[in-house]
Amino acid sequence: MSERTMSDKAAEEKLGEYLKRARLAAGIELAELAREIRITPDMLDHLENGRYEKLPVQAYVRGYLNTICTRLELNRSKVLDWYAGEVGRTYAMTISTDLGIEPPAKASVQSGSNKVVIAIGVGILMLFVLVLNIRKGDESSSGEGYTADSLDSVAKADSIAATQLDSGATDTVGLAPVLPPVDSSKVVAPDTAKVADAVAAVAGETTLKFECNKDSTWIRVKKVGGLSWARVVSKGDKPRFLSHSDTMKVSIGSPEKTSLSINDEKVKIPSNYFKVYNGKIVE
Repeated sequence: MSERTMSDKAAEEKLGEYLKRARLAAGIELAELAREIRITPDMLDHLENGRYEKLPVQAYVRGYLNTICTRLELNRSKVLDWYAGEVGRTYAMTISTDLGIEPPAKASVQSGSNKVVIAIGVGILMLFVLVLNIRKGDESSSGEGYTADSLDSVAKADSIAATQLDSGATDTVGLAPVLPPVDSSKVVAPDTAKVADAVAAVAGETTLKFECNKDSTWIRVKKVGGLSWARVVSKGDKPRFLSHSDTMKVSIGSPEKTSLSINDEKVKIPSNYFKVYNGKIVE
């Protein structure tokens, strides 16, 4: 059956008014049409007067409209679009009424909320990773690319070398990751800050002495091209001594908590990272 030739709904015309005009144009009484489409006359009256709140769920209303369009030979897609516009939805968002399926509106809202929550979570995670990378970059830049030993390795080395460190022994940079046995002639007495004469006497060798003055901090020293020495030191610990004739790269977590002596002469720590060569701070 072809669609009845009838003008479209005017811009100011409501859908119900349009349906009523189409019914009257077809010469059909309200009660007759209600009987044919199997709804009560009151429900059809509500539909023609736009009282959608008095009608069943939208799936049923679309079913009524589908039947009315068939009976009055109206354009089904346009009628359903007009209905969707009046109830605040678009026809593209609805499932075909021919299938008789009601789209899960609440589920869509919930799905949208879940997507927002996920997006926020991902944003927070990305921000957290960005902050970590920035902090890591700051540490790397302050150390000019120096890669320090992990604190786990430092703790293990401290445990293995506890005897030498407790005696105030001199640590040698670049010979081994764990402190080697110390020549007794080079041991510094635990109650003095002076470097043993036997150590200072080595030609061209620079001796560093570190002490923590407050709380705790970490110290890392690396011989250029060699292995590294790293320790966590605390206030009250015995001084730590390191000696070498080559350039030493020094990193200190908290310079303001640390005192440094080079060849038994106290010096000002310039920054978190610096180099020492031939008894002087360079670069």
